[in-house]
Amino acid sequence: YTILLAKHALPLLRHTAWILPEDRVQGFSLSGMLDAATLLPGTRDFGALGTPPQGDNTVRTVFRSEWSTVWLPEGMRLTYTIEADAFLYRMVRRTVGMLYDVGRGRMTLTHFESVLNSGEIATGVTIAPPQGLVLTRVTYPA
Repeated sequence: YTILLAKHALPLLRHTAWILPEDRVQGFSLSGMLDAATLLPGTRDFGALGTPPQGDNTVRTVFRSEWSTVWLPEGMRLTYTIEADAFLYRMVRRTVGMLYDVGRGRMTLTHFESVLNSGEIATGVTIAPPQGLVLTRVTYPA
């Protein structure tokens, strides 16, 4: 998932990233987002982050959850990478939105963790728009 913290409008990138103008990220804490992302790996009920495409099993294993950053002339590009054995419907977009909420101080790390562990679909949280979402690889067991 890609977020651009931009100094100005970037119309050519609006379909491939969630573009946040500087005025929406005043007081933004990247370290909060980085810390919250480390809470995701492991096997657990991720029902707070989405609904299953089939059945009712919301237990998933997340292998990797991390942010990388690159400074560009346009601003800062944040790339969130998550690897899992399977995903729930809107799981990644809801995760990115909640991580963004932590970064902007709308949600504490403790609150993020309690929502994550609740197993109940998270309400009142930001859901990241679809523009920044990219599926890069699918692997199957041998």
